[in-house]
Amino acid sequence: MEKGSKLLRGNWVEAKATEGLDPDIEAGCTTSRRVSKQGHDGLLTQDTTAPSEKVSSNAAIYQPLPPPPRSTGQRAHDRKIDLIKQVGKDLYNEIHEDLNRAPQPTDYTTTQGHYQSLHPEYVAIEHSVTKEHNYLTDQPATFWHEQLGGKAMPGLTNAAKSGNPFQKDSKFSTPLDDPRTHIAQA
Repeated sequence: MEKGSKLLRGNWVEAKATEGLDPDIEAGCTTSRRVSKQGHDGLLTQDTTAPSEKVSSNAAIYQPLPPPPRSTGQRAHDRKIDLIKQVGKDLYNEIHEDLNRAPQPTDYTTTQGHYQSLHPEYVAIEHSVTKEHNYLTDQPATFWHEQLGGKAMPGLTNAAKSGNPFQKDSKFSTPLDDPRTHIAQA
């Protein structure tokens, strides 16, 4: 005999109901390992040698639900499906053509002459050259260069050279008792 568990307080109803079905359970025990794994003998049938059923009771009584009633007829439904497919196909073809079209040639006609031909009301103004400039060596005309053109702005440190406003003077950070200040001023 296999050893079972002791009688549980809440399990006494099952123990009383299945007392005669499982003679191998010891007195005072509710279950054995075999009962826990395979269930009680004779609970569903008294013929223990009979083969088990292949269909469960739930599967035996199950009936699938009928299809819902149609709100439209078969012909209208088929036309709707055909229309949806046709619209999808047309949309796919349109997107496919748009994504795979050949690139347009580059328009190089945006010159002054072309612009003047399109807009004759705007007259081109030719300015005379006042001074030849070299962009490699000339100082660029910036806001700071124009503002510092020879005069000091309030709130700014003095420029070392008036030609380049970004070369600042370091007098504001030099200590007063530094001997280098006397040499630089001399």
